[in-house]
Amino acid sequence: MDSSPRELFEPECSEGEVILAIKPTQRDPNRATVRVGSPHLTAKGTARRGRVVVTLYRSAIESLGLRVGDAWHEGLAEQLAAAGDDDKAFRAASNRLARRAMSAGMIRDKLRQLGHGPETCERVLERLDKLGLLDDAAYGRALIRETTRGKPAGERLLRQKLFAKRLDSALIDRLLAEHHAERELHAHETGEDPDADAIAFAVKRAANMPRLKPDARRSRLSGQLARRGFGPD
Repeated sequence: MDSSPRELFEPECSEGEVILAIKPTQRDPNRATVRVGSPHLTAKGTARRGRVVVTLYRSAIESLGLRVGDAWHEGLAEQLAAAGDDDKAFRAASNRLARRAMSAGMIRDKLRQLGHGPETCERVLERLDKLGLLDDAAYGRALIRETTRGKPAGERLLRQKLFAKRLDSALIDRLLAEHHAERELHAHETGEDPDADAIAFAVKRAANMPRLKPDARRSRLSGQLARRGFGPD
């Protein structure tokens, strides 16, 4: 179970504390822990080990300009707490994207469910986008292909599917227009009826209704086509 965003941090400050160490983790050398404490020696003449306040990617530590010996103060503690939130949210998002494709809206919803604030969510989404890990247009096109594979699907059903995956309404309009244009082009090049898939679907289903009267058959077929997202026309 995911822990709360602030669980890993100890932002409290004591007078005279400094950053004692910045050391790579054993599990991932690209990440490092920041240890804070008193620089004074103990009674046995050894340096105090201090406490770990955050674990971050080394690139994030470098961008923050952290150095061993830097004074530990409230402003720095808050800055590292925010960086830690971003780091935890980024890892939660990237782990989910490694398992399956998701839209930016789906990632945003999941991060908010985990307790991350709006600003953290937007920074993480921007980072994922820069890394090429998010592509809502490609995700939407793949969803359209999956939905129309094997069965016809009208615009209404496709719009519902895309909206359920938290895609932006303007992008949905663009993807549906693109899909419609592709179907029209295919029909023009092959000479097929643009509604050939829907017609084939209706013919196949009608074959299973030999005993129904024409009006009843028409009504049932209309309902089945409507459930696949086709309008009355």
